Amino acid sequence: MRPVLWLPVLLVCVLAAVYGLRLRAPDMGEAIERVARLHADRVPGAKASDCAATPGDGNAWLVVACGDAVRTVYRLDRSGRVIARQAMDGPGAGL
Repeated sequence: MRPVLWLPVLLVCVLAAVYGLRLRAPDMGEAIERVARLHADRVPGAKASDCAATPGDGNAWLVVACGDAVRTVYRLDRSGRVIARQAMDGPGAGL
């Protein structure tokens, strides 16, 4: 068979692979780092290292709590998107 006839099949396979890689769910580390950077950008004086995560419940895959005196808690879905954000008072709140 001619190689030119296989070109469309090859193109479809490459496009499917690229699309599949873009849709893959992030691993825990990637999701936590992304939320920590988001928190550090939003809150003056905050550092990404001020964040910690625990497994979520219900719709939340992960619960990421950032900050000390006032904690901001981010709940993430399995795609790594923030589905809820809440400010809580006191150290250790939210975890």
